[in-house]
Amino acid sequence: MYNVGFDVIREKRLANLKAQGIIPQDTKLSPRDHNIKWENLTKAEQDDYIRRMQVYAGMVDNMDQNIGRVMNLLKSRGKFNNTIILFLSDNGGSREDAEERGLHDPRKKIGEKGSYVSYLRPWSNVSNTPFRNHKNDTYEGGIATPLIVHYPDGIRNVGQITNQIAHVKDIMPTLLEMTNSSYPSNYQGNSIKSMSGNSFKHALDNPNDVRAWEIFFEFGGRRAVRHGNWKIVSETANGNWFLYNLENDFTEQQNIQSSYPDIVTKLQKRYNLWEIAVRHKSGSLPTSNKPPVLLKPINDQLASEGILFDFTFANDVFTDDPNDDFIFEATLANGQQLPSWLKFDGLLRKFTGVPPAGALTNPITVRLAAVDWAKNKTIDEFRISKDPNTTGGGGGGTAPAGKSLLVVQNPTTLNGADQDAKIVWSYWATQ
Repeated sequence: MYNVGFDVIREKRLANLKAQGIIPQDTKLSPRDHNIKWENLTKAEQDDYIRRMQVYAGMVDNMDQNIGRVMNLLKSRGKFNNTIILFLSDNGGSREDAEERGLHDPRKKIGEKGSYVSYLRPWSNVSNTPFRNHKNDTYEGGIATPLIVHYPDGIRNVGQITNQIAHVKDIMPTLLEMTNSSYPSNYQGNSIKSMSGNSFKHALDNPNDVRAWEIFFEFGGRRAVRHGNWKIVSETANGNWFLYNLENDFTEQQNIQSSYPDIVTKLQKRYNLWEIAVRHKSGSLPTSNKPPVLLKPINDQLASEGILFDFTFANDVFTDDPNDDFIFEATLANGQQLPSWLKFDGLLRKFTGVPPAGALTNPITVRLAAVDWAKNKTIDEFRISKDPNTTGGGGGGTAPAGKSLLVVQNPTTLNGADQDAKIVWSYWATQ
């Protein structure tokens, strides 16, 4: 099956991923990142590549069969449906040439004991379909990996796909929530370092409950920040930052840094703060940090059903300091996710969507939180209500000013209604 070559298999895998609903239907295949054309290879060279991929596939099949043995054992003991199983692959196919390590015996056939080779860049490019680049890079080809979660007795919607992004550090808090367990602050007289992740159980119960988390990456100087659908990437420790919107550009083909320089600056600043936290562990806030303060409460907004609602709040609602490092989160007043028709982009400070019929029968109260690096937050609430002029209007028209709620406090002191924010980590507060 591998004798058709790299490019044909990439195209087939792209089509299969789309058919299964795993990737967006408009996903574009990233360009081939090598100059090896299958038809230009000799028969011996093709056979060598085929053998490498056959052995690689054989190892994957062997792993799959043995995972199946574990599954069958759980079933035989009646524990299959009540066992949490998580399966995820490594962070991208590897382009490296293992023979450079000097461990391969050239007298041995690939796959035999004593052989030590890898499947090389072209097949790595195939493995990372549809993404660009490879393991160790911070493009999606080097960091994106699918996660399968099995727990029929504890997940409401089995067999569903969610686009919620997460990090391996989020697995522990997710397991704790799924098992109604708590994380200790000390063990046998020793203080236990607090968790640094967030539970993604909400996305397992409701695949459409996708939250715009912030994730940082660095490996060998290669850097990236993911915030919702926005992502900046730098290929070297001191290199320029490139900006991508993964909602419209799933495979990172269009660098839009020049169109959104403010977003690049914001995410770069967030990266620098994260780097201080990870590398230096100083335990103190940067001197520039200022908890957010509500300066200009947002007025209630008018919207019309069936007409685009497009509202961007001013950049001085919570601060007049251009050096702020705040990020924004939006939920309903009760902490639940926004209705599916209403989208929020925290970096653009923008709410958009077309409310369907009946969506505005009752006003919607939006809770907008400005959160600083130490997880101090300020909350403002405003309502979106139906425009009495149903033949037009909408689009973020301004109604009489609504009541605003101001809360500024560290997450360690949150209680009651504010606990729904579920901010589980503050690096500075726990060091």
